[in-house]
Amino acid sequence: EMRSESANRRTEKGHLEMDTVRGGRGSKAAVLSIVDRVTRLMATTKLENLSQNAVLKGFARLMVDFPGPVRSVTVDHGKEFSCDQALTKRYRIPIYFCHAYHPNERGTNERFNRELRYYFPKGT
Repeated sequence: EMRSESANRRTEKGHLEMDTVRGGRGSKAAVLSIVDRVTRLMATTKLENLSQNAVLKGFARLMVDFPGPVRSVTVDHGKEFSCDQALTKRYRIPIYFCHAYHPNERGTNERFNRELRYYFPKGT
């Protein structure tokens, strides 16, 4: 409920949704995905593991080529996103957490992750 109206109504570019897609069982690898809520521009990068440091590095890689300003990022309550203060400090953007067990608050990203699973099925 703290996210801006422009992000909720999808009227302004630069409001992102971010999540991780885990690899197969026993694998530490994952994919970090971001999606712009307005343009639906999607980007991914591979993470070596789900640590906070790996998420920070992955986000930095994605921001190099991301067009336009980033105004906010919405994530879930995964432990890999407990680096929210570091992201806010480094990039000066607010980080919002969706309510627990409400993935519909990041629906664009959830849809993209489902499509991503088509190319990277569980176990790969």
